[in-house]
Order: sequence, then C-alpha cells, then structure tokens
Amino acid sequence: MKNKTGVRLFYGIVFILVVKPSRAQNNEQNPYLNSWFTYLSQLKIDSVWSMSMELHERTGDFFKDQGQILIRPSIDYHIQPNASFSLGYTWINVQPFEPINQPIAFNENNLWEQALFKYQIKNVKFQNRIRFEHRWIQHIDENNTPIRINGTHYKNRFRYRHTMQFDISKLKNKPIFLHCFDEIWINQDDWLKPRSLNRNWFYAGIGIQLNESANAQIGYLNQIDRNGDKNLNTDIVQFTWVKNFNL
Repeated sequence: MKNKTGVRLFYGIVFILVVKPSRAQNNEQNPYLNSWFTYLSQLKIDSVWSMSMELHERTGDFFKDQGQILIRPSIDYHIQPNASFSLGYTWINVQPFEPINQPIAFNENNLWEQALFKYQIKNVKFQNRIRFEHRWIQHIDENNTPIRINGTHYKNRFRYRHTMQFDISKLKNKPIFLHCFDEIWINQDDWLKPRSLNRNWFYAGIGIQLNESANAQIGYLNQIDRNGDKNLNTDIVQFTWVKNFNL
C-alpha cells in the first residue's frame, strides 16, 4: 500500500512540474491572496441526460473584497459513460477590487458549448475538457460623469483543461485524493480563429470523498492573466464542495 501511495505521489509531482507555468520575468505579482468558494452539482436524469450547476463566490485580499459571483447552469448529453457534450450559460458579476483597474461593477453573460472526455490509467483518472465561450460583456464608459455602463461588446474565447485525480490515502475508510488541473484560455476573433493568450490556471488540491455523490476539497490555484506585454500572477486559496444527485 505504501509503495502504491509513493508511486501516485510521484506521478502527481511530475504532473505539477510539467504543467505548472513558470513565472517569467515580465510577470507582475498580485500582492493580495484571493479566496474562492465553488459549489459543483449534477442532477442525473437518466443514462443519457443530466443537468449541472456551478456557483462561484470569489473574493480578493483573502475574504476582504467582493470580487466575482458566477452562476453557471448547463444541460449535458452523455453519448457514453466517459464522453459528454454540454450546452450552458454563465452570468458573471465583477466588482472593483485590487489590483484590477476597474471603476465600477459590470456584468457578463455568455453561452458556451463543451465536450468532456474521461479515461483512466490504472488508478489515475484523467479528463480532457474543451469549451467555447460566446461572451456579451457590459462596456464601462469612462468618458461620462458619472462613469456608467453603455452597451455591451462581444468576444469569443476557447478553453482547454486537462485534469488528473487519484487516491493517496484514507481517513476512516473515506478516500483522500489529489486533484490537479491545468487550463489554458485563448481569445478568439469573430470567426473563432485563435488571437491571443488570455489566461492560464494551475490547480493542485486535496479532497475527501465523503460518499459516492459528495466530496470536499481545498487547494491552491495560480492564475496568470495576460495584460498587454505583461502577466498578472495571482495566488488563490480555493474551497470546493461537490454534491451530485440521481433521479
């Protein structure tokens, strides 16, 4: 058992070293440690259809500043147990918080399509997720006094996430697992042609599987946002609660 645990930890360390983006010299470090709370849920209707919901509460300066609220429902079609396609919607409210240079709050509405593929090598579970987002973002007009929202502008974005998860121990017969992922975000033009790098996420966390349908996680997320010729590097503590249901 100890040998198996050591091998899994080795694979996890290799994954972290391979996918974690390096901190280039032109990176600007966000001095504030952010804190994020995530709720993930899926309602399985039958063997083919399900409905999913994500709720995100994101705060800056470790619980001090309200940052973002996201509500993200979707409907999922499972062509087989390890492959699904989803159509979803996201509402996002973004508040001004340091060090983001934003005078007032704004909202974003987006529609998205997603493909999710799962596979397993021995006891290690992998996921590949591809998502296309079509975004309507409120425009902040700073030429008026007072500053106000004036219409929306439209953007497309591509996201790809690679995830790895495996058990590393047990606590009172409940599996303890390591969960890691790396996700790249790419801006697209109106014809979906890749245009520029938007963001990169790296996450590593530890979770406990409470039962077949629920788990809790705590982890570290490193976010790199591209801003002109510089990158804004942000460290985040993320708390995640997962609860699924079955009709």
